[in-house]
Amino acid sequence: MTSSTASTVLVPGTHLMVGLLGSRDNYLRLIEQTFPDAAIVVRGNEVTISGPSAATVVRLFEELVLLLETGETIDEAVLR
Repeated sequence: MTSSTASTVLVPGTHLMVGLLGSRDNYLRLIEQTFPDAAIVVRGNEVTISGPSAATVVRLFEELVLLLETGETIDEAVLR
């Protein structure tokens, strides 16, 4: 039995959420497809991740938030 803990990434300011998740959550769906063993739940400005690859997905979201905070834009090429 594997133990799985949930980690939460807080996204400062709700305006970054659209850039982070993509139009109609396209980027979120791409991340979910790439990491099918991670459960990703978005509520407000919080992204909660659990599952075997949670640490990797948390790191990905943290880096994407840093890019957005510096004025960069995210697209599918950046995600891949």
